Amino acid sequence: MSCRKLLPLSLLLLLAAGCATTPQPPQALLEAREAVAQAEEDPTVRQYAPTALEQAQQDLSRAEFAWRSVEERGDTEHWAFLAHRRAQIAQALAQREMALATGFAAVGPDDSELTRARSEAEMARREAERLQAQLRDAQQQLAELEPQQTERGIVLTLGEFLFPFDSAELQPGAERTLDRLAQYLRDNPDYLVLIEGHTDATGDAGYNQQLSERRADAVRAALAQRGIGRDRVRSVGLGEDYPVASNAQPEGRAQNRRVEVVIAEGQMPPTRDEVSPTLARERGASRGSG
Repeated sequence: MSCRKLLPLSLLLLLAAGCATTPQPPQALLEAREAVAQAEEDPTVRQYAPTALEQAQQDLSRAEFAWRSVEERGDTEHWAFLAHRRAQIAQALAQREMALATGFAAVGPDDSELTRARSEAEMARREAERLQAQLRDAQQQLAELEPQQTERGIVLTLGEFLFPFDSAELQPGAERTLDRLAQYLRDNPDYLVLIEGHTDATGDAGYNQQLSERRADAVRAALAQRGIGRDRVRSVGLGEDYPVASNAQPEGRAQNRRVEVVIAEGQMPPTRDEVSPTLARERGASRGSG
C-alpha cells in the first residue's frame, strides 16, 4: 500500500513553528509529535500499518492547526491526545502483522517459528485492542461530562447540583459525576487537575470567596478519596468574580454557582486569575480594602 499521502514530521513541525509570538506548546502536543515521529521512522509501521499511521498524522495535523489558531487553540490537547494514542495503535498493529508475515514465511518441517509468530501476533493484537479501548473509553467518559476545550485545557463545569445552597457539603447526587471524573483521571495518570470554585453575587463578597474555596477543597478531597493523588490536584476559590451569566435573575445566579474542573496533560492548568492578572490585582485590592 502506498504511503505517499503521509505528511513528513518535518513539514508538520515547520507548520507548527507559525508565528514567533505563539506561546510554548502544551506537553500533550510535544508528546504527540514524538510519538508520531517514532511511528514514522519505524519501517514496520510504514509497511504493515500505513492506514493507522495516516490517521495519527491527520490528528497531529489537526492539533498543529488548532495550536496555530487563536480561535481553535483550545482543541489542541484533544487532537494531540488522539494522535498520540493512534500512533501507539499503529505500532502495535505493525508488530502484529509483521509477526504473522515473518512466521508464515519461516514455516518449514518445524512449525515452532509459526507458533512463536502467532504468539507474538496475539500479544500485539491484544495491545492494539487495549489502546483502542482506552481511547474509546476516554472519549466516552469526557463526553458524558460535557467538556469544553479552552486555552487552559479541558474544562468540565459541575453545576449547583454538587452542593446545597450556601453549603460546601457534597450532595449524594454528585457521587456518580465524581466517580466518572475519577475513573477518567485514573485511566490517564499524566493528567493534572485544577478545581475552581465559583459563587453568585448574593451576599458578602468575602463570605462568597471563602465558600468558593471550601467547595473547591471538597471536590479535591472527594477525588483523593477515589484514589487521585493530591499532588495531581490543585483547588482554588474565585468567589463571585467570574460570572458566566447575569446575577440579576435566579437562572443566571444558578449558573454562576458552579465548580469548574480544568484538566491538562503534563502540566498544571493556570487559574483564571493567572491568565487575567489585571483582574486578579483588582480582586486583591478590593479584599484588602473590605
